[in-house]
Amino acid sequence: MTSEVTEYAHGERLAWSAKSLAGSGHHGWVLRAQSGGTFVRTEETQGGLGMRLIGPGLRPLMVRLHQRWLEGLSKVASAGAPPPP
Repeated sequence: MTSEVTEYAHGERLAWSAKSLAGSGHHGWVLRAQSGGTFVRTEETQGGLGMRLIGPGLRPLMVRLHQRWLEGLSKVASAGAPPPP
């Protein structure tokens, strides 16, 4: 499998892509400052034979995992900045 960061715009967007024999995927995060915090939207696309075969079962899992990731991110961000090194 190969993967790489494909987009980076500080405070706006981060994305990566990966390829394997079974398929490919692209995952991005869109960030937008708003009053009281930051709006985060996660986007994902997948393609290839392997993804078409497991896609119907994978989608509900990915939705739950993305929601868990966003809730965890919110919890960490609400705790404030990390201490200096």
